[in-house]
Amino acid sequence: REARRRELAERYRTPILQFLRQGRSVELAGPAYVEALVAFYERRYDEALTRVRAAAAQNPWPYEERLLEAEVLRDRGVEAAERGRYDEAQDLFRRAESVYRGVLEIARSFPSAHGALCRLAVHRLDLAVRAGQDPEPPWEAGRTLCQRALQVDPEDAYTYARLAELHWRWALYEYQHGQDPLATLEAARRAAETVIRLRPDQAIGYEVLGDVYEIQGSYMMAWGMDAGPAFEKALENYQKALQISPDAAHYNMVGLMYGNLLQYELERGRAPADRLRRAAEAFQMALRLNPSLYNAYSNLGRAYRFWGESELRRGRDPTTSLAQALDAYRRSLQINPNHIVAYFGLGKTHQLVAEYRMATCASPEEALQASVEAFREALRRDARYIFALYELGQTFGLQARHQMTRGQDPWPTARQALEFLDRAVEVNPREASAYAVRSRVYQTLALDALRRGEDPAEFLNRAVADGQAARQVSFL
Repeated sequence: REARRRELAERYRTPILQFLRQGRSVELAGPAYVEALVAFYERRYDEALTRVRAAAAQNPWPYEERLLEAEVLRDRGVEAAERGRYDEAQDLFRRAESVYRGVLEIARSFPSAHGALCRLAVHRLDLAVRAGQDPEPPWEAGRTLCQRALQVDPEDAYTYARLAELHWRWALYEYQHGQDPLATLEAARRAAETVIRLRPDQAIGYEVLGDVYEIQGSYMMAWGMDAGPAFEKALENYQKALQISPDAAHYNMVGLMYGNLLQYELERGRAPADRLRRAAEAFQMALRLNPSLYNAYSNLGRAYRFWGESELRRGRDPTTSLAQALDAYRRSLQINPNHIVAYFGLGKTHQLVAEYRMATCASPEEALQASVEAFREALRRDARYIFALYELGQTFGLQARHQMTRGQDPWPTARQALEFLDRAVEVNPREASAYAVRSRVYQTLALDALRRGEDPAEFLNRAVADGQAARQVSFL
């Protein structure tokens, strides 16, 4: 989502630079400060820092200069985080916070500095989740900072937007770690609707409200509830944002929602090719506008993966769709080698390729190995990434089943499957998929015991228990 803000910066960068260059001779802000702004908008960050610090040394009350210095550090941090350089991003965010707090020592009621600290807290929460660190400290700090900013300026729509984003990011973390995010999402919704009330002509309120409904729908679909209305509301809000600001990031989010609705309808036995077409068109438009938008590539891969999986389940050849998905995920990783979602998508797509090859009596070994490697890459970036944990267990389970059918010993591979599935259950005891996959692994071991003339009762009992657990947590 940070890509959206960068899209706005790209759109307005040229006119801003023209204005600043024309105003270099104007003494209101001082030429050194204007030169620093020009360097900042041209992303010459080192030069911007040098110039703004020189400008600050010439001003007895340098709060504008210090604010710009902090924003340079923050934007460098965001850029580092997007490229997967997490330690560098952490350091830059820490330095930016120190400068922001220095601004408040000069002007304690300066609204921009309070709002900037709120926004920085959102970045730090996002970074903690990306880097597999504890996100609770930036979440707690962020709520305090955003509320403090609203005490200084209760009508600041942009701080309400950051407060909404802080909440939906935390809700997403709750959802992915087995907690109920609905109360947090409700707080996010209220903040987003306040943004729309204050600034109905701006895209930002519709963006964050779309985010809220997108996460709500994903949570509801995961728990077997009807997610359709939430997804439709998300799409409606993203389309409103796109109408106001037709940039790459908004096309990306519209495409994401068509992808979610595609998955939703596929799970209900429908095959809505129009949803896939609309998703692909939106992502392709996003990439024409911004070829470096790696999330658009991974989201495009996701849409093709959903369609390929539906072809596989309907007995059709998914080869073309899955190849398109793999290509999109790889393009995403060329831009951001630490994009965990793309590694997960690669792993799941290779897993589907392996399933198809097993179904057609072809060798799945290469695809299975590629799936394992991709999921392991995801887990290197976040050892508690629940989806990669149970899907890696699923891949090892498929490999164990293939070995058993070929008369080989499935036990070593099955142990690896159970190891990752046990970890998935530990991370999220409410993740029904982890129990369901583990049940299938025990079924494989039961069949292997029968093949060898041994008693399968222990494995069958465990398979039944996990099957029951999967059903029970689905209805909690």
